Amino acid sequence: MLRGRDFDILRPRWLIAAAIVVGVLAVPSSAAALTDFTWSGAAGASSWSTAANWVGATAPNGPSGTLSFPALPGCTGTCYTSANDLTGASANANAISIDDGVPYQLNGNGLTLGAGGITAAPSGSDTGASANITLPLTLSAAQTWSITGGSSSQQLGVSSVAGAADALTVDFASGGILSLTDAEVGAVSLTGDGALGLFGSLNGDNGNPVGITSPARLATQFAGATSGPLTSTGGSIQVGRGLPLDGTLAVSGDVTLDSASNLTMFIDQPGTTPSTDYSQLTATGTVNLGGANLFLNNPAAACPALHVGDVDTLISTTGSLTGTFHNLPDGTTVPLTCTGTAPTVTINYTSTSVTATVASTAPGGTTTDLAASPTTAATNHPVTLTATVGPNSPAPDGTVEFDNNGTAISGCTAQPVTLTSGSYTATCSTSFAASPAPTLTATFNPSNSSGEFASTSSVAPLTITKDASTTTLTVSSATPSVGAGVTYTATVAPDHSGPAVASGSVQFLDNGTPIADCASQEALISGQATCVVVYPATGSHSISVSYGGDGNFTGSATSPQTVTVVPPVPQYGGTLPSISGNTTQGQTLTETHGTWTNSPTGYTYQWVDCDSAGNHCVVIAGATSQTYTLEASDVGHTIRVLEAAFNAGGPSPVFATSAPTGVVAAPAAPPTVPVSTSPPVITGATTVGRTLSTTNGGWSGTPPSGYSYQWQRCTSSACTNIAGANNTTYALSNSDLGMKVRVVVLAVNSVGGGVAVSNKVGPVVGRAQIEASLAKQLIPKGSAAKIGALLKAGAYTLSFAALESGRVVIGWYMVPAGAHLAKASIVLVASGSATFTSAGTKKLKLKLTAAGKKLLKRSKTLKLTAKATFSASGQTNIVARKTFTLKR
Repeated sequence: MLRGRDFDILRPRWLIAAAIVVGVLAVPSSAAALTDFTWSGAAGASSWSTAANWVGATAPNGPSGTLSFPALPGCTGTCYTSANDLTGASANANAISIDDGVPYQLNGNGLTLGAGGITAAPSGSDTGASANITLPLTLSAAQTWSITGGSSSQQLGVSSVAGAADALTVDFASGGILSLTDAEVGAVSLTGDGALGLFGSLNGDNGNPVGITSPARLATQFAGATSGPLTSTGGSIQVGRGLPLDGTLAVSGDVTLDSASNLTMFIDQPGTTPSTDYSQLTATGTVNLGGANLFLNNPAAACPALHVGDVDTLISTTGSLTGTFHNLPDGTTVPLTCTGTAPTVTINYTSTSVTATVASTAPGGTTTDLAASPTTAATNHPVTLTATVGPNSPAPDGTVEFDNNGTAISGCTAQPVTLTSGSYTATCSTSFAASPAPTLTATFNPSNSSGEFASTSSVAPLTITKDASTTTLTVSSATPSVGAGVTYTATVAPDHSGPAVASGSVQFLDNGTPIADCASQEALISGQATCVVVYPATGSHSISVSYGGDGNFTGSATSPQTVTVVPPVPQYGGTLPSISGNTTQGQTLTETHGTWTNSPTGYTYQWVDCDSAGNHCVVIAGATSQTYTLEASDVGHTIRVLEAAFNAGGPSPVFATSAPTGVVAAPAAPPTVPVSTSPPVITGATTVGRTLSTTNGGWSGTPPSGYSYQWQRCTSSACTNIAGANNTTYALSNSDLGMKVRVVVLAVNSVGGGVAVSNKVGPVVGRAQIEASLAKQLIPKGSAAKIGALLKAGAYTLSFAALESGRVVIGWYMVPAGAHLAKASIVLVASGSATFTSAGTKKLKLKLTAAGKKLLKRSKTLKLTAKATFSASGQTNIVARKTFTLKR
């Protein structure tokens, strides 16, 4: 008869991620000489090296005695966080004393622990919390850990313990609980009234023995717990927890139980999967049951609905199995311990195992069977799952959840059960990945009012094979420049889409050889991998990608793509292009290249038309060669040219723009014969001995390229050429007296010649004529010449006519009677002068001198001599004299 006893003692699994084990450090043998330290947490910061965190404000420095972690008054939590940042000898302690009734968290660097071991007990401040030692521990001596219980939820947790040469005794009191993740130490002994909850390995790697003495207990909660050879002397072993945390315990070596020992295991799910549907104990050596008590439990509110005929292997070994459980000979059928009418199982023994075969289910129980169609499919291919729920009477009322590897399948969590072809079924269509291999079950969940029990199917057979894949390669540029990066992107796509995506890695290949720069970038992320390669030199590369496949998809490869590395594009080098040529409509301009880097192999051009200042330029359509012929629309504008250079890498990123040309002019008119627009002009005095000069006159048409001259003498009726007078100047001679002179100018150009004739100048006069003219104008005339009029006016004014340019000076003199003019005391009566720039007439005023006025006032008549001197530039003076008498 099975007796029910369940010590469900383990809290949630907090120590799975254990800290790493540190090496053994020596601890002095004389613990009495070591200093003890007590944690105060006063600093707020958690570091052990902070002195304020320890009572007495002294931090450990070198090996310590006992590190005490008591309950702290007024602590709200932060003072219970304690981080070991000590290293070397400072990370050695003989013992740890900790209040495991408050929430201590000891973490940080590893600690080497001496013979004093660990003492964990709750104080009067027991809060029901747990203390955790997550820093790695290394034993340096055999030791005992004392674990005393308190609140039902209180326990001590230890993460990682090393020290394979040192024995460890765990002594429990008052129901103490120790949660342990991993311990690889010497022989382990569990004694006293308490339990060790194991989450990982207890000497499972080093093979040192584990002994349990009444009433101590060893319990595992999850799958994956291991231990060294296990011996129980009146102790208790619990494998798993149930609902649905059925666990496993793998023993490296023998398992030896005695008749006072207890083994508790769980069967709580329909099906035959260890650690999911039931507990399992495995060993590699001899298993001796020794008449121990077996407890098959299910701690649920109601007994589970199992599948009749399912066989659960509770114990198996690769060695041999001897003995039986107390009162359970081979073939005994017994009920499970659960609430309600229990299902029954039949216990059977073999030379290597103990099995439990489901003989009956509980009243109101249901069965669920699961089938997959097809039973073989590829990754992501559709699979239909069908769950058949029985019995048909009463009709099952509820839904079915389909699970894969213990996790609900998305979209298949609550499929209704319906009557189809005489059976109650629920279906769902989905797909699977080949890796991990699917483990499919279906669970019937009855409605709340049905009075039925839930049931879970056995694992349905389904084989998923790899699906094919297709790999593609995308190249960011088929012609990257030297020094510029090109990105290669590999995309691996399954031939059938679904939740599974390609994983693993790809190889980027260049001419079939892996690209070294891509080695660290080949892992697929969401089916893609990228690699950026910078090539140092030009050349051609054949790029491909090879995908090796993964657990879900077969490999595939791409066809090669050619990538040609080209030189960097030209860059402007500082000298602008220039333009040469005549800027006249119809003329052709030519561009000269600017300077460019990176060896251009060619150039492109664009001529533009700008305003007269070289601004506001517009593109000239079609003007894209190195030369440009100016058009009528360019007249009055300037021209620029834009130049870009290119090579195999491509065009330069910018144009270089020339300076503007000069303003474009209209073409010159066809040459024409010179036509006189104004006659030549003769300058100079028309006096014998003087030289005349002529201008060329004005001309229209094509400008003359030269001139010729012919001077002529003219009478009133005709003009004749003067022999030899063919220059721009002509010296008058006596042959010209009394005649006028003109010049004939002939203007010539490439087309022909034109004639222009000057005005006549003259008549030409000589010195005698000038002298006669002077003498004629010396005598005063009219009433103005009366003495009274002269005195009244103080002067005599006459109109003097000069026959050429020059200066005339006239003086009136009184010469005493009988004296010669040159020898007498002469009195100047009046004088005046005038200057002539050319022949002509001017008013000339002869002003009376003071002496002259006196003479005139005394005289009724006055005989005077007039003298006129004419001075011309470059000529000798001409003098004329004449005597006259003034009257009143």
